[in-house]
Amino acid sequence: MLRIDTSESYLSLNLSHAVAIVLYSLFISRNVNVDESRVIGRLEKEKLYDYFSILLDEINYPKHKV
Repeated sequence: MLRIDTSESYLSLNLSHAVAIVLYSLFISRNVNVDESRVIGRLEKEKLYDYFSILLDEINYPKHKV
């Protein structure tokens, strides 16, 4: 269990926002300097897009309307 401090005027968070805050906090707590992040190359991007394409096909995600 954890508590995320919020404004007194708005006491709740959307679940996706709360998850994003927790994951960001965990990332920062690894003592990783965000400025040292590297940019992925063309080959890595292609492999990532290929993986997402396969994943979307596997879950029968509808094609984008043109």
